[in-house]
Amino acid sequence: MEKEIIPTITGFDSIYEEGYEYLITVKISRPKKTIPDLYGDRYEYVSLVSKKKITN
Repeated sequence: MEKEIIPTITGFDSIYEEGYEYLITVKISRPKKTIPDLYGDRYEYVSLVSKKKITN
């Protein structure tokens, strides 16, 4: 499975704490070919699967 960095996930900021690694479920909305969207793909936070403290 590839890790992907998403710049904005609507609703995720309500649970985010710096210093943790998250595995979450998101809903992806993609623009239709017939109706282009200026913003491209949109990501909406659905649920937290796991939260792990980052240790160096």
